[in-house]
Amino acid sequence: MRARHSSALLIAAAVVAMLLAAPGHAIAQTVGRTATPTPYIYVPPCSAGYGAGYASGCGPAPPTLTPTRIPTITPVRTATPPATFAPSRSATPASGLPSVTAASPPAGQTTPSPTRPSFGAATATSTTTAAATRTLPAATPSPALSPTPLPPFVVAGQPLAGWTVALDPGHGGRDPGALYHGLHESEVNLAIVLLARPLLESAGARVVLTRDRDVLVGPADGTITQDLQARALAANRAGAHLFVSVHANVHSDSEVNGAITFYGLEAGYAGGQRRPERQVELSHQLAGAIQRGVVRRTGEVDRGVRPATFWVLGATTMPSVLLESGFLTNEQEARNLADPSFRRRIAEGIATGIFDYVASGQVLPTDRAPAVTGNPSVRYYEVTGHNLAHGFRHFFDTRGGLDLFGYPRTEEIVENGWTVQYFQRARFEYHPEHAGTPYEVQLGLLGDQLLQQRAWLR
Repeated sequence: MRARHSSALLIAAAVVAMLLAAPGHAIAQTVGRTATPTPYIYVPPCSAGYGAGYASGCGPAPPTLTPTRIPTITPVRTATPPATFAPSRSATPASGLPSVTAASPPAGQTTPSPTRPSFGAATATSTTTAAATRTLPAATPSPALSPTPLPPFVVAGQPLAGWTVALDPGHGGRDPGALYHGLHESEVNLAIVLLARPLLESAGARVVLTRDRDVLVGPADGTITQDLQARALAANRAGAHLFVSVHANVHSDSEVNGAITFYGLEAGYAGGQRRPERQVELSHQLAGAIQRGVVRRTGEVDRGVRPATFWVLGATTMPSVLLESGFLTNEQEARNLADPSFRRRIAEGIATGIFDYVASGQVLPTDRAPAVTGNPSVRYYEVTGHNLAHGFRHFFDTRGGLDLFGYPRTEEIVENGWTVQYFQRARFEYHPEHAGTPYEVQLGLLGDQLLQQRAWLR
């Protein structure tokens, strides 16, 4: 019995040895040496605009969209801090604040007006009630972290040439933000922004920081709202085309984790600001792009894109978002946010999101699209400026055409995981699992009504 057992062990060892020696085997490639990370290379999409991938066979699926008119939710960050800071030490304004000279916008992009909006009483950052107040527990040191090897992050060309991007590390100085597990939120925010700046600059962007060290941006003895207003004005005066505020989150439930990106609503701000519908839609697109970039690069839980009325999202005059990079109240996520390599991944996610947003051409789904030529499966409708192709075209032609559905109002887009296309009186939804059956394309007769709810029809 012992002899048979020994023979079986020898045979098993021989099989393992053969597998390890096999060419290209993952284990064999890493035995006896350190694996070299594969470079992450960002390459812009092969064409801009919605639907180009599906209609012309060019590259990946069109960008994921979720409906803009989401029911108002209660953000988990503290939205209404005290109106004044308890003085603890003197602070000076951040050095290197942007010049008031506006940069020229890219072709086809409207430069936001730098005119200062009218504000009411400066007593709150948002009209949204916070779900959890920031209780400051006794800080405990974070466990030592071993560096995580990162693949090189390479940008092809300069996709941000001509763009000015404002980065805003939240809090600072006498306002440290959240304090959990030995981490100051203000320090985490600044570290991420300082890592993102060279990535954007290498892609050709002019980058403006609202602060570059641990200080307030507003008056040293001012209110929180004055500090937030100073951040928005820095971006407006710089003629920034995009504004990204970076924060870390908290929650009363320490198990909650993940990344969230907020964009501003049309109205409802404490200062009475109003944002044009198109600016809200573009902010929604930017938020989605950054959220996808951060989740892809970090592997964090995707908590989605949500609307909010944070002061900086209403007081800025360009597409603006606020990223909550993770929850300091979650022990593991706090460990991650203390890790320089994880912070670097967040910065890369922000940069990737901005690249994708710029490459998309900043078009709304209802904006006119160029005609796809050279493909007999695609028909272009000059009346509304949209293409109709493949399965959607077949369904359109055989189930009622213009008389029933009206003209196409969008290109094909991805919405809630489905490829869809809107018409004046219908919404087509493509189901690949039913390809070749009568259920391949499914229908809803609510076209323009749904588009008006999303403010896509102006």
